[in-house]
Amino acid sequence: MNKQNKLSKRRKQLKIIRSSVLAGKTGKEILKELRSQKLGMRTQTLYDEIRSYKGLKPSDKKVKKKTKQQKLRVQDIDFDIIYRMSFIIRDVPLHSRVLARNYLGFRLTAFSYDKKYLEQNEKYLAGKLLELASKYCATRYGLKDITENENWVRYRTKYDMTNIENPVEVAFNEAKRYNNRWIFRVEKDGVEQYNDEGSF
Repeated sequence: MNKQNKLSKRRKQLKIIRSSVLAGKTGKEILKELRSQKLGMRTQTLYDEIRSYKGLKPSDKKVKKKTKQQKLRVQDIDFDIIYRMSFIIRDVPLHSRVLARNYLGFRLTAFSYDKKYLEQNEKYLAGKLLELASKYCATRYGLKDITENENWVRYRTKYDMTNIENPVEVAFNEAKRYNNRWIFRVEKDGVEQYNDEGSF
């Protein structure tokens, strides 16, 4: 087949592929149509063309394959059962500068294999959250104590610290590392601003 004939065949193939994709036909249907007109091509080449018409890059397939492999690796991780207990201070309105109000959320999550140990330390952990939140606010907002902030006092009933979770069993892939440890997080608009951890 000379160069001109190859180019003509290529144009016919692309025309059929384009119209078929727009018509919502599947890859198998398009391949069948091409073969019926003696314009067949390698299956992989066809699917690359279909992806290009749909605005997908050839690398998208590789990404999906990689994601699938990552999921398989995740399934191989040994998850352990541990108890979790969480405390939260919800959306405290704080000012970082004039007319720029930030709403921060503070969370402390504690883990232990021993449910009773978590329950026995409930008061300590609640106090630890308040201590860490106050320290964060003092460092970044110049507040000696979070409870001294007029916004905190004003909204105390609504935004007071709440025990949002009694000890509950969870599957955790780092259970051994976090046994009898707490994690403290500060969030703004759902985005983590700061984190810390320690033992109890």
